[in-house]
Amino acid sequence: GLKTQRLTTPLIKQGDQFVAVQWKDALAYVADVMHKVPSDEWLAVAGQLQEIESMVALKDLFNSFGAENFAIDQLPHTPPTTFRSSYVANSTIAGIEEADALLLVGTNPRHEAASLNTRIRKAYIHYGLDI
Repeated sequence: GLKTQRLTTPLIKQGDQFVAVQWKDALAYVADVMHKVPSDEWLAVAGQLQEIESMVALKDLFNSFGAENFAIDQLPHTPPTTFRSSYVANSTIAGIEEADALLLVGTNPRHEAASLNTRIRKAYIHYGLDI
């Protein structure tokens, strides 16, 4: 799962090895490279386990520097939209308690999102949410 796949220590490639560094050093390295390379040569790649809001933040960051090259490491390779309303549902997490129905596909919030699961359970028990 995500617990074993998360990057907890940044790595910088030195020669043919990846070396663990502090986050401040990794971010300084990225900033240095970003200033040296023309933005039309940048490429942002988002992995298939990345959620949409982080992808949009990455796309917005690159766009703010004039970079337009964005790819997603999954099919279809459709980059996220610029408008938040195109990928956000019509409810907030707190708004789940006011929803009439909830469709969960390929997820188990009990194991993957405890705080979300608490809202869902509350809505189911107290308000009769259709799941």
